[in-house]
Amino acid sequence: MRAITRDADAAPEHHDDLLILRVGPHLMRDARRPHDTPALRHLARLEARGHLHGVYAMDGGSLGGSLGGSLGGSHAQVVRALRRAHRHHRTGEAHRGIVMVHLKHARHREALHDLLRDDPHVEWAERVPMRFIAGSEIRLPAPRGWHHAAVRLEEARALPGFREPRRIRVGVIDTGVDAGHPALRGRIARYVHRIGPYHAGPEDVVGHGTHVCGIIAAGANDMGAAGMCRPRLFAWKVFSTDTYLAGGPDAAQRHYLVDAIAYRAALHDALAARLDVLNLSLGGTGRPDPHEAALLARLQASGTTIVAAMGNSIAQRRRPSYPAASPGVVAVGAVDRDGEVADFSCIGRHIALCAPGVEIWSTLPRQPGTFGYGVTPSGRRAAGPSGLERNVRYDGWLGTSMACPQVTAAVAMLVGMHGPMTPDDVRLRLMRTATPLPAMRGRAFTMSCGAGRLDVARLLADATRGPRARTRRTGR
Repeated sequence: MRAITRDADAAPEHHDDLLILRVGPHLMRDARRPHDTPALRHLARLEARGHLHGVYAMDGGSLGGSLGGSLGGSHAQVVRALRRAHRHHRTGEAHRGIVMVHLKHARHREALHDLLRDDPHVEWAERVPMRFIAGSEIRLPAPRGWHHAAVRLEEARALPGFREPRRIRVGVIDTGVDAGHPALRGRIARYVHRIGPYHAGPEDVVGHGTHVCGIIAAGANDMGAAGMCRPRLFAWKVFSTDTYLAGGPDAAQRHYLVDAIAYRAALHDALAARLDVLNLSLGGTGRPDPHEAALLARLQASGTTIVAAMGNSIAQRRRPSYPAASPGVVAVGAVDRDGEVADFSCIGRHIALCAPGVEIWSTLPRQPGTFGYGVTPSGRRAAGPSGLERNVRYDGWLGTSMACPQVTAAVAMLVGMHGPMTPDDVRLRLMRTATPLPAMRGRAFTMSCGAGRLDVARLLADATRGPRARTRRTGR
């Protein structure tokens, strides 16, 4: 069995070449340029000398080139991004007025960071936490559909009044999706893979996002990889073949990383899409910076339930992974066919519940792809067939990434059957109806199991008996 768990153990918490900041409300002295300070002069000099990949105004509109940026040139490009961020600054809306700085050389980060933090016209400046996927393929034959029985899916679908959540909006921010896959055809309402300066192709090279989407919504097929329900699925690709993580300081392999700019833009766009539930089968040990935290809080305040993977680790299972450990998020751990907690599933007080996460059979892209590639001692791509190849079309995978979308699908069915609910209501109902596991030894909650294993039948039946849930907050 092979699992990419060493990444969580060896990964740094932050990107070396990224900084994120929020401009202050009084940055502009006139209409032509921002207030001249040592920090902003230094940033402009880095631009003029070609030391920046880009400066991007994360202004809240994530598509169609609305992320203002520069790719070399004069300091006027820096000014343009700062002006744009200032124009979108709103008091009380902490996710606006944001600028992302992408440096070409990590050696410039510390000095720039110190200057920005001391600048009275910058509200805050932080390093950018690293995020990566929390799932991997296995190299053993996988039983098909066992997880449906474990969460009592068929019993749930047989309940009186059950109906497909066809109008429920479910978001998946991941490695992309093979929207033309026979089992996913007609299931993807929207697929976004071009976000501002991030121009990735539609191919899901890694396959992780296609696998997650299939767990939620794949149509019935001869390969036994049917999804749990049929909502309106919105997918965002936030992985690039140019962003990768080595498995350790001396590793000969690299694995693809979440592109930080595309990830923030996707969260902005998810807010505009008015989702009912958002699946985040990704994470990292770095605490969210104020921008990521504000976006997650804003999504929840808008009525979107966020479901996130607890993360995979072996040596550091007690280290919290974010966004799963963020306030209000439904954090999901993984159990195996025997109801035992998977040995890679991270644990902590923030866990809500578990779901099956070992040998989960689902869809994969029809085209060949890789988890990453081999590298030479100098860090360059190795010549020849160095890719860490995955299977195509269908396969069994493991990880908290695979447990997470089962809870996401359950939330879609809950809301679709019983009407809008606040994220707090949804989390409470998931935990209240979870099935206790033997490892819990009679306790109502443990840091490894949460409240127990997902039970979709109890979840839907409980909501039927209980009072109608509160409607989501105004503004939807």
